[in-house]
Amino acid sequence: MKNMVPLLVVPFLFSCGDGGGGSSDVGISKDLGAAAEIAELKERITKLENLVSRERLSSHQNSQPETKPSGAPFPKLSPFTEVSCYEDRILVAFSGKRYELVSIDGLSTKQIVESCRKTFSARWEKRFAEDLVEVMSGMGKEVGSSVKLALKELDTNNVITVPDAPMTAANRRAVWESRQ
Repeated sequence: MKNMVPLLVVPFLFSCGDGGGGSSDVGISKDLGAAAEIAELKERITKLENLVSRERLSSHQNSQPETKPSGAPFPKLSPFTEVSCYEDRILVAFSGKRYELVSIDGLSTKQIVESCRKTFSARWEKRFAEDLVEVMSGMGKEVGSSVKLALKELDTNNVITVPDAPMTAANRRAVWESRQ
């Protein structure tokens, strides 16, 4: 059954103009026999299946929690209790107030977002919000029990600096719950 060409795929390939290299309207080459055409279609289906398989594997790998080089999992910590992503703009809740995030430990929000998009593709927002220690580590910043934050007040646009914002599991849990 695995080696058979699914009957629903063949009309789909022809309707997409991918049914062969021939000059006829239905896509079947006059130069190739039916067996050769079927073999070509099987090869194309195999390539498509391999592509889909690689995409699924990549998506799966990008969504799994990573481990440190030592093999231990990254701690689930955050200085925030809420995180919302709006393209390159990140809004966070810190000490009960909402701010726009400017930087963490000297890394700009733009740098962090670009790294997340590159590393985690479609799941970048989730990984940014819920796996901040891993994200920062991937950028060469080892995070301890606190981080230095630059936050912009939403009402005044004043930037405040928090030199030792605590990284806690309770905050990270609050971020996770707010995103469910």
